[in-house]
Amino acid sequence: MPPKKGPLGHDMPLASITTNRLEVLKRLQQRLSQQIDVTGDERSLVLLATRLQSVMAEIDKLAPASVPCIADQIAARRRRRSPA
Repeated sequence: MPPKKGPLGHDMPLASITTNRLEVLKRLQQRLSQQIDVTGDERSLVLLATRLQSVMAEIDKLAPASVPCIADQIAARRRRRSPA
């Protein structure tokens, strides 16, 4: 998701975007990834990478479970109906 722009064309702060925790975490993930790409300091890189890993773990916990495709749903119904 691209950063939302404020009235002056600058990226809006995380708190201004939304109160949805998952959206805030995804935005934070994007910012951390961008910082990792441009940092030249090894200490900063380690800190950013560690934080990125924890943010990604939180996103995985909050993200909705994936819905199986239609073919998988039909196959599951057939398995339930057919005698063993």
